[in-house]
Amino acid sequence: MLIAPMESLAKERLRDWMEKFGNGLLKRVNMLTGEWSVDQKLILKGEIIITTPEIWDSVSRKWKQRKIVQNINLYIIDEIHLIGSDNGPTLEIVVSRIRYITQQLKMNGIRNLHLR
Repeated sequence: MLIAPMESLAKERLRDWMEKFGNGLLKRVNMLTGEWSVDQKLILKGEIIITTPEIWDSVSRKWKQRKIVQNINLYIIDEIHLIGSDNGPTLEIVVSRIRYITQQLKMNGIRNLHLR
């Protein structure tokens, strides 16, 4: 999963990664919409998921009930230096929640997540 700090960057990464990974490696690249019923299908069908901090904040709040959130193996946070900017608080919350989820799943022996 790639978390890009702004929708414009997420769309740019979607285009780039669809070309590189979708066409080149035949991987399914999807971008989350913010609508849970749609996003759930995109996460299930996708191999590479792109989103913004605001959307992932909404999706990951109920991580205990949403098993597909627990199945994410790798997070890539794009433009992490923007934590101090206007969009920074949500990005910081998302990174903190990812770390918390990782700790909880490791403690329960469920999953090894990677944060890059």
